Amino acid sequence: MPEVASPGAPGTTAAPRGTGVWNMGLRFGGQDQAVAAAVAVEECGYNAVWLPDMGGDGLFERLDALLTATARITVATGILNIWMHDPAEVVDRFAKLDAAHGGRLLLGLGASHAPIVDQSEAGRYRKPLTKMVEFLDVLDSASPPEPANPRVPGRSEERRVGKECRSRW
Repeated sequence: MPEVASPGAPGTTAAPRGTGVWNMGLRFGGQDQAVAAAVAVEECGYNAVWLPDMGGDGLFERLDALLTATARITVATGILNIWMHDPAEVVDRFAKLDAAHGGRLLLGLGASHAPIVDQSEAGRYRKPLTKMVEFLDVLDSASPPEPANPRVPGRSEERRVGKECRSRW
């Protein structure tokens, strides 16, 4: 289990402390290379690996592979693009992975950037704060709410989110 700070809001734990590695290859490179890299990161004493997400299939399968190959580190989405995933599916997949891997999965959420989101549908990227709140509402309405671990907003979301939403993270 990763070292954690004091719990935050009720029903959440704090994010792991220490240093992690974010790398595109962990998500979009070959699976054997990504697994080997995550194992090496863990062996070098880092506390986490972070996987980016720009949509597409295979995110949860890659998270599972990295969690299965490692024993101690946190595996995190950095960030899970809220425009490109169904929140109900995220609840289901997160709960299964988190339970199977001892709470080492961390869900980082973000609204990404208009040019990325609008590639599949022009004009789709509108009202990112509203979209984030709607996404969180689905996570919060699950029984129990998912994730039990902290949700980590992308840095740009942190600046946009009002006080009423910050207490949810």
